[in-house]
Amino acid sequence: MTSQRCRGLVHFRTVARAAQNMADTKKHRRGDAALDEEIAAVSCSGNIMGKRGSKLTSNEVKDLMSCTYFERKELQQWYKDFKRDCPSGVLRREEFQSIYKQFFPHGNPTKFAQFVFNVFDSNKDGYITFKEFICALSVTSRGNLDEKLDWAFNLYDLDNDGYITKAEMVDIVDAIYCMVGNLLDLPKDEDTPEKRVNKIFDQMDLNQDGMLTKEEFREGSRNDPWIVQALSMEIPQH
Repeated sequence: MTSQRCRGLVHFRTVARAAQNMADTKKHRRGDAALDEEIAAVSCSGNIMGKRGSKLTSNEVKDLMSCTYFERKELQQWYKDFKRDCPSGVLRREEFQSIYKQFFPHGNPTKFAQFVFNVFDSNKDGYITFKEFICALSVTSRGNLDEKLDWAFNLYDLDNDGYITKAEMVDIVDAIYCMVGNLLDLPKDEDTPEKRVNKIFDQMDLNQDGMLTKEEFREGSRNDPWIVQALSMEIPQH
């Protein structure tokens, strides 16, 4: 797999960046080149993608082109990669979790990987199919800001009721803290998941009802790039 294609695994890159932003200390931050090398090492080890000779049908390509930002050739290449390393045609929960464990050997990423897996697994059947994978990848790598924020909202809205409660966000932030382990060097007002979440809600929860609507989440994220970073998102710096 080429380095460019390895870099396409934006969900892993995003998680790594989130860990760095949560720590908020330069001594734990790695540059893009170093991070890309890690992504390449994990993805090219044979846990995620592709089989040579595998090919999408013309109708399948048209379907995927209509719901992603990828071109025909890109989709065929991603499918070959996916089938090579997932010959069963699906990515299983345990395989997904093992990828995160390679990125965060000093912590326990199992809980957070489960949350991300649930967003990728759109039909909730316990597997990530190629279509689910490529659609999520399209949003996280090429989607506009609103699409990326919607994806992040779905990650935090654990019960899919259209709101993010403090308890749900605490669950996610706690999973991030567990995942990065002793890499965290947090200020006093953020050294527990509860403190971190209270800080975020103070800025986002405009009507102070203890829940975030999608609109509150979007507006809060637009108005404060730091919040976007804290919520595992990455936006361009202008």
